[in-house]
Amino acid sequence: MFLKKVLAVSAGIVLFAPMGAKATTTIDLTTNTSPAVNDGNGAIYERTDSQSTGTGVIRSFVREQAQGGGNNEQGYNTDNRPVQFDELTDPNFTRSVLITQVPIVSIGGGDYRQFLLDINQNNGNGNLLSLNRIQVYLTDNPSITGFDPNASASNGFGSNANLVYSLDGGPNGDTTVALNYDLNSGSGSGDMFLYVRNDLFTAASNGSNNNVVLYSQFGNPPGPNSTNDGYEEWSTLGEGPSLLTAVPEPASIGMALLGVIPLGLCGMYRRKRATA
Repeated sequence: MFLKKVLAVSAGIVLFAPMGAKATTTIDLTTNTSPAVNDGNGAIYERTDSQSTGTGVIRSFVREQAQGGGNNEQGYNTDNRPVQFDELTDPNFTRSVLITQVPIVSIGGGDYRQFLLDINQNNGNGNLLSLNRIQVYLTDNPSITGFDPNASASNGFGSNANLVYSLDGGPNGDTTVALNYDLNSGSGSGDMFLYVRNDLFTAASNGSNNNVVLYSQFGNPPGPNSTNDGYEEWSTLGEGPSLLTAVPEPASIGMALLGVIPLGLCGMYRRKRATA
């Protein structure tokens, strides 16, 4: 379970804005050659073709699925019941997670906390999915609830949690991650790794807020990249604070337009999960 190769690649961030609309920054992970991207805000997004290979390799902590035929979904991990949004209620797959259960990987001389995303969409027509919002928190409450969905880039939990990272909170403003379900073999194969700088967790910690909460939103606004099949699942690899093999620092490519540095990472992770 380690990153095997690092390549310098072309930019993976683009700006998109229909006429008269506000510009949105898109992190494009929709092709087999899509580069991993450093968003300039403390996180790296990497497409992956991780496969299931060993029981106990992953630890699921939240599953989200649009309810009542909806075409977008949102949710976060918690032990609280009832859940607030579109989280599935099985405590084996939607639950609190401690910071010590989120593994660390070293990239370019810096340490990052690693999260794995598995999506489910229709094959062919309808295979694309937009990941519109991510917010990561530290809290002392494993049963936290009461998230404000109108807090687009700020703290949705208010004084109940410390915000570690927000996808929309950086220099690029409103940001979307574009994903492609067809690139992998279906449910059980990971689609994306999210790496969040470990020093951001250290800065947000007060010594007692040891629970990590990850809020995410998919398929909003409704459109061709809406949710249409099955659940989206966030998990971690392993069951402890293991430090994965360090990765050599890659060559960087400056982007004057966006002020970010794309980062190429080519890696293979193997995993297995029990059938729910």
